Amino acid sequence: MNAATQIAPDDRLLTLKQVREIVPKDKATIYRWIGKGIFPDRYRIGPGSVGWLRSEILAWVAENTRRPPS
Repeated sequence: MNAATQIAPDDRLLTLKQVREIVPKDKATIYRWIGKGIFPDRYRIGPGSVGWLRSEILAWVAENTRRPPS
């Protein structure tokens, strides 16, 4: 996370498992979408550890529920 990233006090980081509970796609699909720039990128939170902001995932779902990504 960079210093410019503003995180709401009630926001939290999600694991890949938690992201997949919200967006029921496999790991490969999620990472492919990240590579294409059509899914929120992960934040490195430690060696070999990443997380996604819950607010970014929910915003993505709201934007993409009517038109799935290609």
